Amino acid sequence: MTPADTVSADRLTPKSLHVRDAAELVDRIRWIESIAGSDEHAGLIRACLDLLDPYRVSRQAAVLLAALYHLAGTGRPDPLRSR
Repeated sequence: MTPADTVSADRLTPKSLHVRDAAELVDRIRWIESIAGSDEHAGLIRACLDLLDPYRVSRQAAVLLAALYHLAGTGRPDPLRSR
């Protein structure tokens, strides 16, 4: 769950997981319990993973290494990024 007033919340979690108050939080938890194991639940998990993908450690490390190679002027190609 993400507080609805979080800056760029839509970049972190699907809109269906944004909550404004405790009552909405309880409603969303009940909704998730009701869809557990369903195709809808799998879709929600996939949407979360897709949004979180840019923040994976492997992706961040690849970007950092590429920046360091560039700053060092080694002319080394960008490291491969995992998917």
